[in-house]
Amino acid sequence: MCSFSEIVTVWAGHVIRSLSMLLLFTDLYVMIEAFRMKRGIPFRALTCVQTGVGLFFFSILLDGTFHETYLPIERTYPAVVNALFNAPWIVSALILSALIAVCIGGLISNQYFKKTHIFQDAVKQTVDLLPEGVCFVDGDGTAVFFNVKMDEWCSALTGEPLNSAASLRKYVTEHGEQRGDSRIVLTRDGTALMFGSKEVKVGARIYTQITAIDVSEQYRITEELRENRADLINIRKRMKEFSERSAELAMSEELLKARVTVHDEIGHVLLRIKYYLDKPEMTDERKLVELIRTMNDLLMSDAEMPESGSGEDGGTVEASVRAASAIGVDVVLRGELPEDGLFRAILARAIRESAVNAVKHAGGRVLTVDLSASPGGSSAALTNDGRTPSGKVRESGGLASLRVMVENARGSMTVESEPRFRLMIKVKGNG
Repeated sequence: MCSFSEIVTVWAGHVIRSLSMLLLFTDLYVMIEAFRMKRGIPFRALTCVQTGVGLFFFSILLDGTFHETYLPIERTYPAVVNALFNAPWIVSALILSALIAVCIGGLISNQYFKKTHIFQDAVKQTVDLLPEGVCFVDGDGTAVFFNVKMDEWCSALTGEPLNSAASLRKYVTEHGEQRGDSRIVLTRDGTALMFGSKEVKVGARIYTQITAIDVSEQYRITEELRENRADLINIRKRMKEFSERSAELAMSEELLKARVTVHDEIGHVLLRIKYYLDKPEMTDERKLVELIRTMNDLLMSDAEMPESGSGEDGGTVEASVRAASAIGVDVVLRGELPEDGLFRAILARAIRESAVNAVKHAGGRVLTVDLSASPGGSSAALTNDGRTPSGKVRESGGLASLRVMVENARGSMTVESEPRFRLMIKVKGNG
């Protein structure tokens, strides 16, 4: 079998030398990683020996190659070099294979050690993978630790890398929108970042931890909710206005219907009067008088209460009593009449409506009004001596108008049909 000196200049010799050089570099990497990871002393010593052996073997190959290539130069070589080059080439190949195997074992051991142990740079690498930004600042404002995301967002906001946290804090304070203990800042591309900070004590030193979170989706939804809330407030306001006016609209509609009916009846009575004037002998005077009385009742029902302080005394209790007397209804007031002007105006309207209804629907001639007053307000109960209603009293026309007037004064109105007609009105006092 050929010796290594015989193949040193052919392809087999080049392969052995190249592999030996690659082995040396790999041994150096394994040794450096062992020291960086602070492996045990035995393993670090083994890697040093392994690297030394690899360097020694590579030096022998280079020395022998030089010996065979530059034969004219006289030089004395160590015996180990002469022995290796005079030995069969398979010996060099076996030694190289053994060294490669040991090197591969060292690589595998380091990789396993990395997976089962935590190192100083492992924390930084892990924090760099977070989707949130993290930064720790000392008392001087220097960023002593931060991840890639925080550095990226700082550059996007301030245009500068995160060397000192002062510029970042200033920008967030000036441009951020306060949300509780945090602030939301928008980047130039529309990303919404929520910044928060808190103090962290490490040993005897205190650091400020600054965090940043991408809340773009939540911010968009919040803005939409704000716009929708503004629209809902506007709709609610309009609905409230509509609700306040709906009762007035309903009352106006009922009053319009009542006035149409009154006008029709008045027209019918006027035609009967004209017919009576033309042919008195063909008309029953008693029926005509009854029709005229009914027309008077309808006109009383259609009468509107004058505004407070307008006209003469058409809206006072005394005027309503006189108006009731004019259609044949005597009003009996029992109790002391309160001084509350608003209650008096409501009571005057109630007496008018009750008197007209007593004549029209019950055939009554006496209207009794029971008055009472207390620190909480005033009340009145109105009854008549006419027929009991055959069913539930329907609030329309004047009664509907009266209810709106009472409720606008923050009072209450109750209409009873049994055992007899009774109208109850209560209004809170001004105090």
